[in-house]
Amino acid sequence: MHVTATARQWVKAEPDLLEELSALQRRFAPGRVEMAASTRAILREVRDPDVLARVARLPVQVFERLERLDRIKQTDAVTVQVALAVALLFCAPVRIGNLASIDLDRHLVEVGVGKSRRQHLRFPAQEVKNTVPLEFPLWEETERLLARYLTRYRPLLVGKRTTALFPGRAGGSKHPVALANQIARLCERELGLRITPHKFRAIAGAIYLWHNPTGHEVVRIMLGHKDIKTTLNFYAPLESDRALMLYDGAFAALRAGMKEAAE
Repeated sequence: MHVTATARQWVKAEPDLLEELSALQRRFAPGRVEMAASTRAILREVRDPDVLARVARLPVQVFERLERLDRIKQTDAVTVQVALAVALLFCAPVRIGNLASIDLDRHLVEVGVGKSRRQHLRFPAQEVKNTVPLEFPLWEETERLLARYLTRYRPLLVGKRTTALFPGRAGGSKHPVALANQIARLCERELGLRITPHKFRAIAGAIYLWHNPTGHEVVRIMLGHKDIKTTLNFYAPLESDRALMLYDGAFAALRAGMKEAAE
């Protein structure tokens, strides 16, 4: 029986774990890498500028709401932790394994001097799925959220001495599946959309391609794909959607011209 079907019917696995299993099966199965229907559905939602703005605003809204509290509980600190993970996914759309494993000493580095100094997330090739090194400068707003998290919230979550950005209960880094589920639940609770880390990666690439339709090579580098075919195949549905939109626009213009001629 299909592994994902078994997990769904007999193990009653969480949706995010099912998605991870599907991704693994696609990884090891021969053939074309394609965008899942659920991912395409999310991209249709965030194509609406108002929806995308709400998604982008999520981390800041969570921080601002909890900053108004006089006393912070551990559950509040966890919520902020997950909101920071979302903020990081926007400027560094890495896989959940890399996101969960971020180490303050190993992966966060300062680049530049003076006012141009920025914090970067840097992952060496041996820690990345496709052995492609990744590096992302953090946005100024994300740097501010990170600093506040480290000062006020992370101390409530550290049981043992660890340099993990997202510490787990048993020490060390939080398990990737646990963090992925928390991210999806936060988005569902705050936005009414269940957006997994994998979908955030898809959103990042889609945003760039919406503004730069021929920018697949940039997306390939950003997402750490080894082969441009992976990028092209994955985002093929966007090309179809764009083609239909252009066709609709062209045909509407043709109909308008025919109507003017008739009058």
